[in-house]
Amino acid sequence: KGVDVVIGFTSTALINASLLFGIKSISICEFLLNESKNEYYRRSSKEFRKMTENIIEFPRDAEELQDILR
Repeated sequence: KGVDVVIGFTSTALINASLLFGIKSISICEFLLNESKNEYYRRSSKEFRKMTENIIEFPRDAEELQDILR
């Protein structure tokens, strides 16, 4: 059986999995964004989401991630 889902942060692997192979892609950067005080990380995560939110899922917490994986 092939790959059903790819989980990552802010990676081109998530984009490639979704666009090239039709694999569900999930970024968990929102988890870290809620915890991070690092302004560079917060800004880059927000930009990544703006560019990819139509092809990658961005759950805000573990419960939302579980819902997506069901």
